Amino acid sequence: MHKFTDKKRQRVNVLSEPPARQVCRFQTIPSSYKHLLASQTWPVSRVSVLFADLQGYTMLARALGDEKTVAVLHRLYCEFDTYGMKFGITKIKTNGDEYMAAAGLANSDNSNPIYPNSETRCLSFAFSLLTIIRTLNQDCNQDLSIRVGIATGPVTAGFIGRYGRQFDIWGSTVNRASRLERTARANTICICDTTAERVYCND
Repeated sequence: MHKFTDKKRQRVNVLSEPPARQVCRFQTIPSSYKHLLASQTWPVSRVSVLFADLQGYTMLARALGDEKTVAVLHRLYCEFDTYGMKFGITKIKTNGDEYMAAAGLANSDNSNPIYPNSETRCLSFAFSLLTIIRTLNQDCNQDLSIRVGIATGPVTAGFIGRYGRQFDIWGSTVNRASRLERTARANTICICDTTAERVYCND
């Protein structure tokens, strides 16, 4: 596992990972897969999955109340979404203080020479999240932080169930990204070896 902060790349640290947790669901469908909707599920060979967890959410809710807390989250996630569009990231879902996204689900990996692959784009997006949190703290006089985990590998994408179906991804890559997020310290990005190898190759 490799750790990064919002200041500079840090020395590689290898830590044991905690048990996996259940994956989350997609709310958006990359246009490149709409022709496969009748297929139910399909494999995607390489995707970089990102989990970001907001720290200080509970105390924020106690201090501001539900309505103002939701307003802060709305501002925060709108800024996340804006940067996600810049880096070609597919937003998957938000769940309270957690944001899930992925790179590599759309056919844009090789279209931008500045961000030549899904790993580079996903990590660049993660650094932007740290900057957004820092700016929000300054503007709103808050003390929030964020943990980010990124893992790269194959996933299965598609739909399951009979009613209210939503686009989703499954697999060990999703579970690994979730574990890395939980392992990360405040304002730190943890990435797996596969992600790191691809990022280093493009340094």
